[in-house]
Amino acid sequence: MTIGQKIKKFREIRNFSQRALADELQIAQTTMSKMELDEIDIPFKRLEQIAEILKVRVLDIVAFDEQTFITNYGQQNNLSVTGDNHIHHDKELLTELKKQYEARIHQQATQIAQQAQEIERLHALLAKALGE
Repeated sequence: MTIGQKIKKFREIRNFSQRALADELQIAQTTMSKMELDEIDIPFKRLEQIAEILKVRVLDIVAFDEQTFITNYGQQNNLSVTGDNHIHHDKELLTELKKQYEARIHQQATQIAQQAQEIERLHALLAKALGE
């Protein structure tokens, strides 16, 4: 994913139109479009301005990975990604993801409890073997 595409995703997440972001940056909407299409280079100073407007760090934009974002932040903000890679709100999908995570957590907790019981059993066997 290019920097321009990443900026576009953050703009969409923050519900900015291309025109609104361009207005905030005091540039033409066509210039904003060219940045998102990677038709022109984006100076670091401009990237800092974009990050400030979108209330993210420059690093967040540069390191943005859509799948990681959805996994880490999407649930907090009721976001999901459609098949055509557009981010949108989808409470039903997030409810299902929550159920899946809760099932994994429960499974892990059960395994930990079983391991703790096995450790206690082994300690008891060892104590018995040593005559304690």
